[in-house]
Amino acid sequence: MNQLKIKFIKYFSFLVRINILLWMLSMPSFAKQKQINDSKLVVETLIVAMQKNDAKQIRSTFAKNASQVYGAGTPNKGSDFWSWLENDVISAKAKVNRPVYFVEGDRVVVKGIIENSRGYRNKANFLFVVRDNKIISWVIRY
Repeated sequence: MNQLKIKFIKYFSFLVRINILLWMLSMPSFAKQKQINDSKLVVETLIVAMQKNDAKQIRSTFAKNASQVYGAGTPNKGSDFWSWLENDVISAKAKVNRPVYFVEGDRVVVKGIIENSRGYRNKANFLFVVRDNKIISWVIRY
């Protein structure tokens, strides 16, 4: 009978250690999932603000040092970025219809249809990079 108790205790101890190990391994995954959710939420906030043409909300989703670039071109940074945002997004009333989101960590891809009040309409393929709950980069891909 004593041997049976010892085997049971060893087996139970083993199961407890396995559960602790699995829990520890899941923690980085939880942190990454939170980052994915946060990144997506920031970009969704931008896309909804664009739908409403809420200039204040649009501006608030970007970091002070944000940049924007068309493909592999020269990025708009600093005052050039903010001028681009005002002219090409806010004043033009740009919006993304039927957005679909793909998220990996701090990177969010948005695909859909972009259109504005100036008659522009095209497929959207945007790559956003989010840090500290602000968009730091917007790449317009073709």
